[in-house]
Amino acid sequence: MSTVYYRRPAILSRPELRQGHAVIEASAGTGKTYTLEHLVLDILISGEASIEEILVVTFTEAATRELRERVRALIRKVCDESRVIDPAEDPAGYWAINENVRGRLREALFRFDGAAISTIHGFCQRVLSEQAFLGGHLFEQEVAAGEELFGFAFREEARAVLAEESTAGQMLRGWVEDGGRLSELEKFLYRCHREGCPDRCPLTPLWDPDGFRQALEALPDPDSLKESGAGFYGEKKLYSGLARIIDTLTETVAAMQTEGNPARAAGLFLEWAEKKRTINKIKKAQLDHLEEMAALPGAPSPVKNLAAGLKKISEQAADEAAFFAWELLPLVQTRLAVQKRSLGQLDYDDMLVGVLEALQGTQAPVLLNLLRRRWTVALVDEFQDTDPVQWEIFRRIFVEGTENHRLIVIGDPKQAIYSFRGADVHTYEGAKQDLVSRHGAALLRLTNNYRSTGVMIEAVNEILTAGRNAETGEGGFFSGLNHYGKEQMVECGDESRIALEEGLPAVPVHLLHLHGGGEALNARLLKEGLACFIAEEIRRLTGPGGLAAGRGVKEPAPLKLSDIYILSRTAAEGRLIGEVLRRYGIPHAFYKQEGLFGTDEADDVYRLLCAVNAPADTATRMAAWLTPFFGVPLEELPAWKEAAEGHPLTALLLEWKKIADAYDWRHFFDTVLADSGLVRRLVFAGEERALTNYLHLFELLLAEAHSRPITLNNLARSLKARIDGRKMPEGREGDVQRLETDREAVQILTMHKAKGLEAEVIFIGGGFSNVKDRGIKQSIYHRDNRRCLHIGRPFGVIGKMIEQEIAEEDQRLIYVAMTRARSRLYLPFFGKAPDSTGEKDAGAYGYNYLSSFYRGLQEQLDRLACSGQLEDGTYYRIRPVSCRENPPRERVEVPEEAAWPEDRTLLEMPPSRAGEAAEIEPHHRGVLLTSYTRMSRGKSWQAPAG
Repeated sequence: MSTVYYRRPAILSRPELRQGHAVIEASAGTGKTYTLEHLVLDILISGEASIEEILVVTFTEAATRELRERVRALIRKVCDESRVIDPAEDPAGYWAINENVRGRLREALFRFDGAAISTIHGFCQRVLSEQAFLGGHLFEQEVAAGEELFGFAFREEARAVLAEESTAGQMLRGWVEDGGRLSELEKFLYRCHREGCPDRCPLTPLWDPDGFRQALEALPDPDSLKESGAGFYGEKKLYSGLARIIDTLTETVAAMQTEGNPARAAGLFLEWAEKKRTINKIKKAQLDHLEEMAALPGAPSPVKNLAAGLKKISEQAADEAAFFAWELLPLVQTRLAVQKRSLGQLDYDDMLVGVLEALQGTQAPVLLNLLRRRWTVALVDEFQDTDPVQWEIFRRIFVEGTENHRLIVIGDPKQAIYSFRGADVHTYEGAKQDLVSRHGAALLRLTNNYRSTGVMIEAVNEILTAGRNAETGEGGFFSGLNHYGKEQMVECGDESRIALEEGLPAVPVHLLHLHGGGEALNARLLKEGLACFIAEEIRRLTGPGGLAAGRGVKEPAPLKLSDIYILSRTAAEGRLIGEVLRRYGIPHAFYKQEGLFGTDEADDVYRLLCAVNAPADTATRMAAWLTPFFGVPLEELPAWKEAAEGHPLTALLLEWKKIADAYDWRHFFDTVLADSGLVRRLVFAGEERALTNYLHLFELLLAEAHSRPITLNNLARSLKARIDGRKMPEGREGDVQRLETDREAVQILTMHKAKGLEAEVIFIGGGFSNVKDRGIKQSIYHRDNRRCLHIGRPFGVIGKMIEQEIAEEDQRLIYVAMTRARSRLYLPFFGKAPDSTGEKDAGAYGYNYLSSFYRGLQEQLDRLACSGQLEDGTYYRIRPVSCRENPPRERVEVPEEAAWPEDRTLLEMPPSRAGEAAEIEPHHRGVLLTSYTRMSRGKSWQAPAG
């Protein structure tokens, strides 16, 4: 067969990518996965490595499966390629596929099942199991949920500590006596444990009671402070505020010095520091006021010394939570390690740490040699979500101490949004710097966006770069580690992609100018008003003359419901929008909604299992009858209280218990669904979400019942443990609710879950109100490029570092949300309307409680409004949205596929006869077992005479 040619992506023709390490930064929509799969093909075609010598690491199981299939399909496609290029075309843009190359590709297909394409955890687990001797691990270990293992160790250690007279015992008893919940403390310590505290991740504030007391004693005398500040701060109208701060501080210090418990003394200080005070019409924490006063030019030395002393105290003001992280956590970690070793268990974090420890141990040279002989090239996807442990593993194997191996990482630091899971963009930046500066790696960027229309790309670029200094590149939407300069800015890679509305080019960005009809907005009005607009706009977009989109030579297709995504900041915001869509009769689904075991359906199933397990228990039985499995109305429940065994509902429980006691679990769950009528009732009520959850829960319980010998009582207890969070669901998505429908439906999802997805139309439907912290406050920051964890409210330098990191993470999350759109993006706008809009009450717009999360984007839109760029009808359209209009409270339209075509009286519930049933129940003989033959002969049971 003659030589044929296959087009090669332009970036793979770059000479700097032909050898050595490489860092590829791929902005949203630029074809990251496409580039990655072609990188594998390029290595195979060049003969640099065989398919078994290439290690490809992704970060999710779903991405791994997709990439495996795409690489396999690509290799097969190239093997079958028969295209001969035009001599006028540049051969450098193609791979030459001759017989030798084709033979290598066919061999790769034959050996593809041995290809190492896996998650980072899959790779590490493979290393630990195959090289168990070198790593000091068992050949076979059970993978268990880390949170569940930690919870067991915590509860065991808590029992032991509570019985002790140690400081830890006294503190823990005090925590419980003051109303603290051990479950909350367990979750807090598990977060610290996952971060690697205190060994790999330093903790602040420090637990140093002696140093804390010494810092208190070193504070300046309050009289000298007032005397020195009277003249300087009196001129600036700050002295009265300073005097009040000093007076309250003096009282607090006196109380702290008499408090024998250092953690509680620290709590008193933190309470003083966090207290808000208004000085010169500025309201902020007292400690923040004092630090600003001390920072003024010419501030008196005693005040500066006071601020410095308080800074030191704040870094050592370890309250009860910090005490437990320093003193109790190591005890739990020791017990956890012993527990894992004795049971042969490990969790996902252990896989990574275990490989790193093996690479740092005495057998490291032997292990490195084995791994390097096996894999010569490593490709790491989503590298912006790496962490220090993962980077150190790749660095030791493929970078440090070898010149015959290659590491190619690909990612986008602007999409690093998973810091709460341990992902660390600072590690990414450090790794990039190390690879490029020390090891000569090529730095390449993908800047052609193939996802969105040209006008959409230009509009988003304009929003992101508004206010940026053209000479220095500083300013704009991004700050800190986030960059979007000329090197990163994307341009349209597919000019054939178009969107039309009423036959004309569609305006890509619609700004929803939310207002209260001349009155101030509150959060409730804002959220509901926006949700109602979204519902009405979806109807318009999918109706006649709505949006149509397409690419290439194909005619633009009308928009479908599944082409629309609504992105929220929190799941609660998404549920509110879903409720409004339900009222409008718009089919919708929640994409990968978490919290299956936190739903009402999980509680209902638990009550059902308890009632089946103990049908004679009146309270348990009545609790089950209130669930949709029986549907007894609450007001009628007393009439059913004394139901005997012959009662139909009690008879059902007894029949189900008989099946469960026989351990015929599949028959048990099938019978419950059939006999209860649950499916029928939920289908007629349109409760697809609830029905899907019930079926999902039954499936999970059936799988658990088949996995090990188990009684109905233990099955109920296992479900309760999951509901309470004491037991973790199996798998990474074991607590994710399934989609309730496979028909056309609008998708509602959080911004975090939207990463990697795209849609024709994106609505930003949340993120406008600040999210309240729950539980013990924990914050990540970096000091000297090292990840640290701060417990409690941060102050001073640490507080500013944390604020900056939160702001940068928010910027990245908003970038991810905005760049999901192909044709249309809807953004709420809280600024002043341009005069050209002709809005009469333009100045009355705004939302006084706009979150810090959304404020950065709003500032960019304000800059565009001030410069007149929002009046450009090519990129933007401003849509006034009144949040004062009363939204519909009932469904205003039912989708055709859900309409009931027959007599709707069939759906009405008949009048209850519960009272009549209670009267005749004592005279009811009960269930009679007979036969058809006996009945046909007239020999069925007859009432006795008299």
